[in-house]
Amino acid sequence: MAIKSTEEICRITCFWIYIWRKEKRDEIAYHLHEAEKKRDYAKYNHLQPILFYNFPRDKERIMPTHLGNILRAAEDYSHVVYGMDSVFWWSRLWFLLPDLVRNEVDESLVPMVALLNLTSLILIVAILEMGYFKCEGRDWYTCLMLFVGLILIALLSYRAATEQAKIYSNKYRATLDLYRFDLLKSLHQSLPKTLDEEIKLWDELMRWTYTGDRGSVANMMHNHDKKLLSIEHHKK
Repeated sequence: MAIKSTEEICRITCFWIYIWRKEKRDEIAYHLHEAEKKRDYAKYNHLQPILFYNFPRDKERIMPTHLGNILRAAEDYSHVVYGMDSVFWWSRLWFLLPDLVRNEVDESLVPMVALLNLTSLILIVAILEMGYFKCEGRDWYTCLMLFVGLILIALLSYRAATEQAKIYSNKYRATLDLYRFDLLKSLHQSLPKTLDEEIKLWDELMRWTYTGDRGSVANMMHNHDKKLLSIEHHKK
């Protein structure tokens, strides 16, 4: 019974936080649009990175947590820009990345995970501390002060994790920008010459490999000329 009540409280809390973040995103988007209309470039340049780094483009994909929105914004980036679903293709692209790039991505991810683990550990200690003081009959004022102190430390740790998530997200985006064509070459696809062609190609490949829709690629031709692919990749 207690577990169900806790789950219900968490569900309701997450729902209202989700609503608040959604309204926050809409408010920033509105002010950004107004700044663009009024040519208030200082305000526009201030709001644009907030919206870009902290919220997914589609407001229906907003998460209840700040960290979740930062990561989801990064995940949605390549789909918005190139029509590429990075969540699906990332594990395939990873095998093609140079060691330097993989190390850079890993080195930005590890601190974020470590800070999140630290945040969780501090919260657990705070809860156990409350139970311990209750069992021991200790002074509630001391217990409360210690609990508040631990919560503040946990919040600082979480804030640091979100800042590190932005660093990781930037490297995630950059990797997709620079190496997505290497994935297409490995799939023996001719490189698209226009953005519309690229968006269409990623959509067809996704429907084929993810949903098994062979009809979407019935006329697709594999290009096995690695030299040609390499030349096309460096043309511009």
